[in-house]
Amino acid sequence: MINKDVLKDKENLKNLFSKAKPFPFVVIDNFFEQKVFNKILEDFELYYDENKNNGKSYNTDVENEKWTSQGNLLSKELIEMADYLRSDTLKGFLKDITGFKVLNTSSFNSENVGFFHLMKNNAYLGPHIDHMMDMDSNNVGYHVLNIIIYITKEWNPNWGGGTFFKNNSDKTFTDIEFKPNRAVVFMHSPISIHGTNRVTNTTDNKRISIYFDYYSDELNPYEHLGYHFRLHNSPHLFYLPKFKDYFLKKNRKYSLHFISHYKNKFLSNFK
Repeated sequence: MINKDVLKDKENLKNLFSKAKPFPFVVIDNFFEQKVFNKILEDFELYYDENKNNGKSYNTDVENEKWTSQGNLLSKELIEMADYLRSDTLKGFLKDITGFKVLNTSSFNSENVGFFHLMKNNAYLGPHIDHMMDMDSNNVGYHVLNIIIYITKEWNPNWGGGTFFKNNSDKTFTDIEFKPNRAVVFMHSPISIHGTNRVTNTTDNKRISIYFDYYSDELNPYEHLGYHFRLHNSPHLFYLPKFKDYFLKKNRKYSLHFISHYKNKFLSNFK
C-alpha cells in the first residue's frame, strides 16, 4: 500500500524525524500508491454518504464541526485498510524511521475508537494531548506514536485545516499544510500538543483524514530520542483558551479530563 519511493527514503525520513521541532515528527508526501489512495477515498465517501448518522459528532468550542467514524461499524474495505495500518509491515516501517517498537492493542477498531475524521467548513480542533495509555481497561502500553493521513481529493491551502504542533515548555510551534495523500508521523508524549487550524467557511469541501495511534510497553520508550518523562495514565487533555473556561458548565467534559490528568500526574510522584 505504501508508495515504493517512500520505502526507499527511510534513512532520510529517520533523520528528519529525530531532528524536528517542537518534537520529533516527519511529513511524508505521496504516502499511499495513487491507486490505493483513490480507492480509500472512494470507499470512504461511499461509506460516509450511507452512514454519516452512525458516527460521532462534536460541536464545542475546541472540537467544532467534527465527525468521527466508529471503529467496528466501518465497511469491510475500510477495515481491511486499517488492518494494514496495524500490520507488521507498517509497524516495521514506523520502527525504522522513529525508533519506536510499537504493539497492537485491543482497543483498536472498538466501538469507541474512530480513525476516520471529517471536518466541515468552520471546523476547528483545539490544542490538546491525546490519551496517554491504551484506552482498553487493561491499560496495555503507553501511547507513543501517531500517524495522520490526509485523504481529501482536492484541497486549497487557503482553506486552512493544517495540523499544528506546539511545545509550551520552549514556546516552539510549527504548521503543516493539509495536502492530499500526505502523512504526518509524530511522537506522542506529554509535550506533544497538537491540533487543527480552523477550516475556512469559504469551501464546501470536507477535510478528511485518517488518525491511527500506536503503543509501546517499554518502561522508557522515549529514551532513544533523548526524552525522559514520568508517564501516567491520562485522558485527552484540551487546553482551553482561558483557565476560567474549565469552570463553565458546557466544558464539564474537558474539566474532568483536566482534573484526571493532573491528579494522576501528582500520584505518579509516589510510584
